[in-house]
Amino acid sequence: MEVVHLYARRSLQDARKQKNSIDLQVDWGQRICEQKGWKLSETIFKDEGGHSDDINRSGLKELLLAVRDGKVHHVLTYTHDRFARGEDISLIMRWFGAFDCTVYIGNVPEDFQTANLILGFLMQQDKHTLALIRQRTK
Repeated sequence: MEVVHLYARRSLQDARKQKNSIDLQVDWGQRICEQKGWKLSETIFKDEGGHSDDINRSGLKELLLAVRDGKVHHVLTYTHDRFARGEDISLIMRWFGAFDCTVYIGNVPEDFQTANLILGFLMQQDKHTLALIRQRTK
């Protein structure tokens, strides 16, 4: 049975809106693991109140080190922005790929669930979003 480690982050903005709490993300992760027949690790990597623009977060650092040390092989997170946004997501996904860590992201289609494919998918999404913004702000 595949053991999956969850990474959850609640941003300051989420805290104000009372959404995406750590508990909600853990509940979501448990449901996904049950549906897929995976075992959710008791070790949950989490950051409270962190911002996606700051990758200097204790829970994220612990996760990345555990991946490097071969202790974590499968990671699940609610959305890609729980890790980071912009160029930092690229660095993080490359890190996972370098250590053969499979990443499952709730807002990324299952066909793209490898680090390199996720990175490509997210970069395409960013290009599409930028094109829409440029078009709407002319």
